[in-house]
Amino acid sequence: MESGHLAQFLESNAKFATNYAQPLSLMKMREMWARKGSKGTVILSCSDPRVNPEQFMALGPERPAAVIRNAGGRAMDAMRSVQVLNTITPLGLIIVVHHTDCGTTHVPDSEVRAKIKQMSSLPAETVDALEFGEIKDLEASIREDVAMIKSDPLYGGHAPQVVGLLYEIESGKLRQVE
Repeated sequence: MESGHLAQFLESNAKFATNYAQPLSLMKMREMWARKGSKGTVILSCSDPRVNPEQFMALGPERPAAVIRNAGGRAMDAMRSVQVLNTITPLGLIIVVHHTDCGTTHVPDSEVRAKIKQMSSLPAETVDALEFGEIKDLEASIREDVAMIKSDPLYGGHAPQVVGLLYEIESGKLRQVE
């Protein structure tokens, strides 16, 4: 990262910290959730900076959710985090959000592999075996990720509700994908 960008981020953080109010500790939150019988919500979304679930789903203290972000919002990369969060507090809802104009719809796995081969000393056959979650069909990828999460054997047959949504960059609207 350019040092100028880092300086701007640190300056923004210094301003943020002047009015910062420390939240409850994680252990106190867990106790509170257990007393209330609350179940957690996880939103799995893309790391694209135009896609901000905290904004378009109005998340906050009244509507909390853990947000996991990765390239494409793919379940294949998120399952470890989902299971850790499910241990902290039982999950009641997981929302998979993919979006239009996603980089993973424009940059196929083959292009990512070619770039890695240029930069890396890994053997070509090792790189060729890697999958990066390219998306050829948005609705199909949402269904695939919802199914992957629902069928995770680590839930022991007690998976939370899992739904898939498509976020339309052009309009800011979400729609459910069945």
